[in-house]
Amino acid sequence: MPRKLLPDIPSEDIEGVRLLQTKRYQDAISFFQKRLDAVDSFAHYGLATALFLLKHSSMNVNETKDVICHYNKAIDSNPELADAYFMCGLAYEQLASALIREYKKEPYANAKQRIDEMKIVLTLGKQMLERSVILNSNFGAQAESELKSFAQRIKGVEALRKYYQAQKASFN
Repeated sequence: MPRKLLPDIPSEDIEGVRLLQTKRYQDAISFFQKRLDAVDSFAHYGLATALFLLKHSSMNVNETKDVICHYNKAIDSNPELADAYFMCGLAYEQLASALIREYKKEPYANAKQRIDEMKIVLTLGKQMLERSVILNSNFGAQAESELKSFAQRIKGVEALRKYYQAQKASFN
């Protein structure tokens, strides 16, 4: 979780924040799942963050989309929650990684559509990071390196498409 001052955390959610800070992600998931019925943007943010940090790089497409959905619910409830934008941007980057892993398993099925989806996902992630910096300049340094990574990832997706296109052409 980014190290910055979060906006006022509802007192009901402080225990969940402690669970996140002590890396007790499974306990944090249980805590925030119980809070989802409350009108509480932070419950969605906390749940998404616990899920993301628990499985980060091993999340599949559906798990990552679920995390993004929770971040978006937090953002819808509190459009000023810069942390949610930042973490959602990172989740979009993870979604792109999961999509790339799936693409490599079957690179010739719906290739153009799948490549376009990866580019859209990376663009959405980039927009989330940019928004987080607008809301909180403390994210500037972290976001800058992530944004460079996004630009490289978009180029990499296009290179991947060209590579498999050339491979397919060589088989024909």
